[in-house]
Amino acid sequence: MRLTAIFPVIALGITLILAFLCTFAGTDKDMLEHYDILTLNTSRIAVDLFNTTDDGDTSSQTHSDNPFSNFLGEVGDEIHNATTAAKEDIEDALNSAVQSFAKALGLKDFYSIHVLDHCEGFFHPNGTSQRNVTYCSNSTSFPQFDPGETLQRQLNASGVDVNLSDLHWPSAIDKAVNDLKLAFNIMFVLYCIGITAVGFAFLGSILGIFFQGRISALGNIFLTQLAFLALLIASIIITVGSDKATNAINKYGKAIDINAARGKKLLGLTWATVVLSFLASLAWLVEFIIWRKKQKMEPKQFQ
Repeated sequence: MRLTAIFPVIALGITLILAFLCTFAGTDKDMLEHYDILTLNTSRIAVDLFNTTDDGDTSSQTHSDNPFSNFLGEVGDEIHNATTAAKEDIEDALNSAVQSFAKALGLKDFYSIHVLDHCEGFFHPNGTSQRNVTYCSNSTSFPQFDPGETLQRQLNASGVDVNLSDLHWPSAIDKAVNDLKLAFNIMFVLYCIGITAVGFAFLGSILGIFFQGRISALGNIFLTQLAFLALLIASIIITVGSDKATNAINKYGKAIDINAARGKKLLGLTWATVVLSFLASLAWLVEFIIWRKKQKMEPKQFQ
């Protein structure tokens, strides 16, 4: 019995669980939805467009024939009225007025992108970043979330006579997310390879506890190294891709108060799978070296 093989069994078992969580996070509202690759924050979209008068008094804005201007005036009045509230209620009133703008347009406060789908919803009205998820798309191997198309569809459904051009939506945001889709596709394939390799390595490591020999060690070395490389490349892609997309969205979305944040929790999970698979691979390499030394010391014994 090879008791030293228990360590890679434990490491690979945890790796398998974490890899599944990385892949299926966000496939349901209650399935680790906050473990996302990227979150697009639209809660304050175009809020600066309230400033349409010279004296800053949005309540005195003259309603024009432009429905968008009229809509801005109505919400601007809400903010103006909020500033006249009792002193202790001003901050809450302002937060409520500003946060209600995206919702009033028929949009959501946030759109979170996951490996297999995307979710959307509203932030809690207490000004925190806690999420109230209202919808998650169907899970597909290659998610096709398009922010511009999604927002325009929701604007159309809201009945508000406003489109993305009125909001000065930058096409660079759509390009940044579309560029990320290619990385998603490669990353998903690598996750599938990594999970498969980890699964077989986990079974092989269990067998390796009871059966010693060169074939057992070499087979597990191959599987654990394959898993390590697949998960490593996938983690690099998700880290670099989400970082580039986040920077692009924050750069071009600043003008209309759009921002993005990459999912640090998911990054922590995916890099944990890399470390654990590497340790399992290293453990089997050590096992093989130990076996080779025993063979040299006892040349007449064959496994």
